[in-house]
Amino acid sequence: MKVARGFCKNKEQAHALKACGLVDKAIYQDGRGAEDIERCLASFRGRPGTLMIAPDLTVFSASRRGIAEVMARLERARIRVVDVVHPQDETIAEMMQRASVLIAHTGLMDRRTARRRGGLGGRAKGLAAQAARDAAAPSDYVRRLVQHPAIPWRVKLEVLGPGFSASTLRRHHGGGA
Repeated sequence: MKVARGFCKNKEQAHALKACGLVDKAIYQDGRGAEDIERCLASFRGRPGTLMIAPDLTVFSASRRGIAEVMARLERARIRVVDVVHPQDETIAEMMQRASVLIAHTGLMDRRTARRRGGLGGRAKGLAAQAARDAAAPSDYVRRLVQHPAIPWRVKLEVLGPGFSASTLRRHHGGGA
């Protein structure tokens, strides 16, 4: 007699496993009580069987290496994996491909979102640098020094110190060439 178990992450996925004919006792939900993938695999007790998963192979781990390790253990234990949400993935290679695509695209998908979030970090870094420059020398002093035509740039930079660069002074305080 072959053993059939289900493994999922949340209640919605557990309902998908129930729809495939598994009973509640055969469904292991990660994080529910002491249930995890180790407990689920221990329930096979060395017997071959079928492990039904609800979303995809990312239910095992968030990394390719973690998924590969779990799949190798399952293969050695003669436990067949069936994805009930994506029945078109019949082979392990197809399931691994789907998981790899999902893992690879976990970052920012929308360019506008990426630009906005990146801009926020850059803006915060710029404000911190500006605060450090303001603490080193008052803004009006720096502006007058930069706009004075008789003082060469190397002297201006030497007087202001390491927190100031020529490009920053030109950009923020209107220094000419």
